[in-house]
Amino acid sequence: MDGLPLASPPSQLYGHVVPTTRYVGRDFLIFQVVFQPGVLSRLLGIPATELVNQMVDAEAVLGTEIRRVNEQLANTAAALDMVPVVEAYLARLIGRAPAAPPLERIGQLLLQRPGQLSVDWLAGQACLSPRQFQRRFVAHRGIGPKLFARVARFDQAMRLRNACPQHDWLTVALHAGYHDYQHLVRDFGQFTTLTPTGFWRRDRQAPERAFGEAEV
Repeated sequence: MDGLPLASPPSQLYGHVVPTTRYVGRDFLIFQVVFQPGVLSRLLGIPATELVNQMVDAEAVLGTEIRRVNEQLANTAAALDMVPVVEAYLARLIGRAPAAPPLERIGQLLLQRPGQLSVDWLAGQACLSPRQFQRRFVAHRGIGPKLFARVARFDQAMRLRNACPQHDWLTVALHAGYHDYQHLVRDFGQFTTLTPTGFWRRDRQAPERAFGEAEV
């Protein structure tokens, strides 16, 4: 978070609303599981606020079970053989997790329609006062609903640009629900410290992009 490189443990948990840069060698393998917002906190039984903009050693939270999963992954013959190992572990986590809270559905609405729904309307849908809704949303998602909606809209803009790189940023901004191009620039500046074009160029240099992977 302070610009200094960090050595990574064998497995880690993180939830970022700011970009991170990975430096890898010529030969590397990363197995990544991307959870819907709020789900990891529910599976682990810890407040979502403890994962915001943090990189946590998974073994410190999950104990020896995740160590055994890492040992199984290390002994697989091929990358595709890792998938059932991780799926079996996730199935065990899901089996122990509590039922999804009502805010799960509200969060999905914000992901689908970022910037289009007021906090008062969302609180009403959750049968809560705006203050109660704010407090419970932070506990469930780690950040407030307004910031969550901004991050979701920013993510939507990046996905649109990845899917349609021929579109200019004004077109992307309007399709993502921004009022104008300047609001898009503001979010890019706050979340990445770069302009839309500058961040998109840097994203093109990510290891995944070198292998032809695209986030769409």
